Amino acid sequence: RGIPVIYTPMTLAGSSAPVTGAGNLVACMAESLSGLVMAQLKQRGAPVIFGGVPTIIDMASTLVSYGAPEMSLWASALAEMGHYFHLPVFSTAGCTDAVTFDQQAAAESAMSCLMAALSGANLVHDVGFMEAANSASLEMIVASDEYISMIRTIMGGVEVSPKTLALDTIHQVKSDGNYFGEDHTFDHFRENWFPGLMNRYEYEPWQQAGGLTLGEKANQRVQQILEEHEASPLTPEVVAELNALEARWWKDLS
Repeated sequence: RGIPVIYTPMTLAGSSAPVTGAGNLVACMAESLSGLVMAQLKQRGAPVIFGGVPTIIDMASTLVSYGAPEMSLWASALAEMGHYFHLPVFSTAGCTDAVTFDQQAAAESAMSCLMAALSGANLVHDVGFMEAANSASLEMIVASDEYISMIRTIMGGVEVSPKTLALDTIHQVKSDGNYFGEDHTFDHFRENWFPGLMNRYEYEPWQQAGGLTLGEKANQRVQQILEEHEASPLTPEVVAELNALEARWWKDLS
């Protein structure tokens, strides 16, 4: 069916769209759906991903806000409309208005990633964007990967089955025992989420282990990836197909 078209208007409250959430969403949906219509007029049945970036202009700085709660809320509303239209949804998360990877960046990234997951968005972009999308942070990308891993656990819900209810184990341990040595514990404790960057030690053990902050751990992980990762090369067949597509695009544009 080909590569889907992503027509993603960025409607800015009080600038290129009404300042109110509902008005902004009306403008954003109209623009995104117009892209769908144009794609179908060009090639009937062409795959399209619905979406947009509805957010605010900060009236003090006049900058676009990528960490505003309104952006996450309105993007979630846009996702709901995409589900109503039975279209896949493009959304935004993992970004911040901060100028460095700090507590603000962590809070805004984690909040927006959770909102995107809860909204059921299908394709999420902008992870790692900072400073009104003028810069990006590798550390923030790595840390956001950790937040997303946590969110996947939340989205996985709670399995309810005879195995997970563990009634036999509860009756066996009783109220005066503990579960550390139980087979059920050894069989299932690895199913719980374990951090790669987050700290779970008290102060003294944390200090003895180096006393690294989340930002410092993220920087170490970035350096490790840059030094050790080897990207898988494209096959000659894929390279040839990409070159043919590029030649066709240039011909169409000329």
